[in-house]
Amino acid sequence: MTIRVVRDQRAPMRHVIHVGRNSLASDLSVEEGGDGSGPTPHDLYDAALGACTALTVLWYAKHKSIPVEGIEVSVERDASQERSGIYRLSAALTLTGDLSAAQREELLRAAQKCPPPYKCASHPPHWLWVTILVRDVLSRLGHKYHELDT
Repeated sequence: MTIRVVRDQRAPMRHVIHVGRNSLASDLSVEEGGDGSGPTPHDLYDAALGACTALTVLWYAKHKSIPVEGIEVSVERDASQERSGIYRLSAALTLTGDLSAAQREELLRAAQKCPPPYKCASHPPHWLWVTILVRDVLSRLGHKYHELDT
């Protein structure tokens, strides 16, 4: 598959990304010289990791007939050391549904199957997937969180 990125000359920095029959825009913030009319490349990269995690968990749950209902991934970026070559992401995965403890653990393991950025990037030291925090609605009641390093 070929992904095409084409400059939208009607805007200072906006580009349109064509992936198969789907299109979306990428832009920079107003402070960076863009219009803020779409996610930045960093946003898209971070979102891709969140989407990979969510889709991996859903695919696995369907394949194993695990009754997960809701899947939400929130990705937090810490780019404070980016100029030093460190780009940190942490993600919180919230699962809902009538899940047993064993099913929850199985889905947590599946969440780790999405390739972390250091496996995808051409320069592995520049990307660091720090932590995946996984919490289930039921565990929120007791504030029990599962923390997994990938």
